[in-house]
Amino acid sequence: MEKIDGLGSPLYYPAMLVNHPEPVITAVRAIANAAPGCVVFHCAGGKDRTGLLALVVLTLAGAAPDEIIADYLLTFDRMKRRYDELGFRDQLTAVNELLAARDTTIEASLTSTITALKMPGFLLDNGLSDTELAALRARLTS
Repeated sequence: MEKIDGLGSPLYYPAMLVNHPEPVITAVRAIANAAPGCVVFHCAGGKDRTGLLALVVLTLAGAAPDEIIADYLLTFDRMKRRYDELGFRDQLTAVNELLAARDTTIEASLTSTITALKMPGFLLDNGLSDTELAALRARLTS
């Protein structure tokens, strides 16, 4: 059985953005500078590092918190079969239990991060150039 800790939930998103923005900026820069066409990003579980990057990109694109939350929750349905094959417990249940033990929910945790994330300031303050920001916005809106 896989153990879910704070790094396996949106609980760690604010700390990652404040204390370790470099991996996020590196990924955003790769998206901004990618050759024309589709860009795919992923991690092993599709909800942790991928979820954080999706939250950042979707926030910049102007998605509403409920749209970002719905996107995050999609992963649990889409990855359920794979987790079942690996013998892992239901990940949505595990994350919900972890957050409940800390008196919060997925929705509240994500909403808190989204509303605290100032865009595009976060990206620019952490090293993304104006040119890269323009390229990222163009990719997200075309």
